[in-house]
Amino acid sequence: MYTCRFCGCEAEKDLPYCPRCGAWKAFQKKEGATEDGPVPLLDIPLEGYRGLRIEPLGDFLELPPGAVVLLGGEPGVGKSTLLLQLAASLARRFPVLYASGEEGPTQVRERAERLGIGERRLYFLEERSLPRILRAAQTISAGALFLDSLQTTVASLRYSATSPQQLRLTTRKLIAYAKEKGTLTFLAAQANKSSKIYGPKAVEHLVDVVCLLEYGKDGERNLRLIKNRYGPAGKILTLRMHRGGLACDGCTR
Repeated sequence: MYTCRFCGCEAEKDLPYCPRCGAWKAFQKKEGATEDGPVPLLDIPLEGYRGLRIEPLGDFLELPPGAVVLLGGEPGVGKSTLLLQLAASLARRFPVLYASGEEGPTQVRERAERLGIGERRLYFLEERSLPRILRAAQTISAGALFLDSLQTTVASLRYSATSPQQLRLTTRKLIAYAKEKGTLTFLAAQANKSSKIYGPKAVEHLVDVVCLLEYGKDGERNLRLIKNRYGPAGKILTLRMHRGGLACDGCTR
């Protein structure tokens, strides 16, 4: 059992940040704590599973440490813009790694400039090798990891890129890392015009949350919550694209 040294929040493992007060690297092993083993169910603390509020999502989706989110959408719909905004929001609390196998540093930096992003704890890595990405995340003690995209990431050279085996293995390794370290993880994935996310359905079964970003009317974007292990699914958040990125106008249904 671990305790936040600032607010006393308890968690069953050493989380990268405190979900109650937001303090970074604040957990320490509780005095008198025993080795891992069976514990009474009612003694397990719930504080570590309270969700983080992340802009521009507001209360549409709140996520606990270690959650893995799959964000699907067809090319050009604004997945990278939304991911960068979410990454910047979290970087106000703790270090965040944004890894891209699709865009280079200049392209992402220009987007950040356009969106008015200036958080110093937001790190960028142009990389497709999953082992290197995870090492980088560990090096900076990232509280959140953003991967753009799942289809361009390679976990093992045994399988061809974008093959079903590669996508499943990459997802499994990311989930294992996220759960072990308590790292909040977002994965971008391509979808077709029929709103089907590219790749085996097993990937959607493995992750905790599945969201789909779609074109709406009059330039709007609709974010559909398809799967949610931490609350109700089926909600839709309407976002509008402004000069400063995607913004919520309070339209949730």
